[in-house]
Amino acid sequence: MMQNEKPAVYPQPDQPIIATETSSDLEHKVGQIVWARLSTFPIRWIVPPTVFALSMSYFLPKTTENTVEYYEKIEKQKCPAFAEKRSAGWERVKRFFETGASHFQSTTMMAKDKIVAGIQSLDRSSSSAQPLTQPSSKLI
Repeated sequence: MMQNEKPAVYPQPDQPIIATETSSDLEHKVGQIVWARLSTFPIRWIVPPTVFALSMSYFLPKTTENTVEYYEKIEKQKCPAFAEKRSAGWERVKRFFETGASHFQSTTMMAKDKIVAGIQSLDRSSSSAQPLTQPSSKLI
């Protein structure tokens, strides 16, 4: 029954294919050249599929989402214990990422507030300070 199904992992009609496939392919090849050229042998095997997956999720998000859903559906049917552990791990990673993003945002806002307060304080102190010398009335 699963073998007869046609997976819905193909690009969606509202998703432009030519430009995104070209961009994704270019991103994939650039990632191979930049990261794998100067690296050790295991990195040369790991980087290309990783860069390809990341570029696909950026340039063809709906197709990537459909592929992931299809994979997860098969994984739940074939080995549910592994699927449960993997999904729990991803939920934990997502939670840590969201926490980190929240902390980064609050740190950025605090730094912005401190910089603005420092500039305002400097502006107030410089406007209330008396000049060291009197400006001359003669123009040269």
